[in-house]
Amino acid sequence: MQGPTGYARLRLQIDAWAPSADAASNLSNLIKARMDGYRGVMGSGANAVQVHGVFIADQREDYDDTVQLHRNSRDYFVHHVEL
Repeated sequence: MQGPTGYARLRLQIDAWAPSADAASNLSNLIKARMDGYRGVMGSGANAVQVHGVFIADQREDYDDTVQLHRNSRDYFVHHVEL
């Protein structure tokens, strides 16, 4: 209440593309295993950010006829401190 805290929340979308729905889902699950619940430093040097938590927000599945690939898309909220 006495000024900015530096706390920020961003929404990050990560798309996993693959020739089959199962492969797209498996890739998306690997990403989720690394991202969901993460706490710590992301980046390095001047681009480093202290992350307080990453949480999954939403997910979607799709197929693109043009490129003939399946997509598994997940949104994450990243809570961090702005430096």
